[in-house]
Amino acid sequence: MVQIIIAQSIYMQAMEEGLLKTFIEAGAVVSTPTCGPCLGGYMGILAEGERCVSTTNRNFVGRMGHVKS
Repeated sequence: MVQIIIAQSIYMQAMEEGLLKTFIEAGAVVSTPTCGPCLGGYMGILAEGERCVSTTNRNFVGRMGHVKS
């Protein structure tokens, strides 16, 4: 799981509530705002059969990795 938090204030709130620790212990990679996975770049693109839940409006075949993801 890759989590890219949209704003510093939300990142701080998640940290204060202990959510970042929970996510990291569950195996998530937590990042500050950046480009990457949503354009099929770095930080873990999707492999065949994998799924993603995203708020991006760029939702087309192969955008985040394999064309069958």
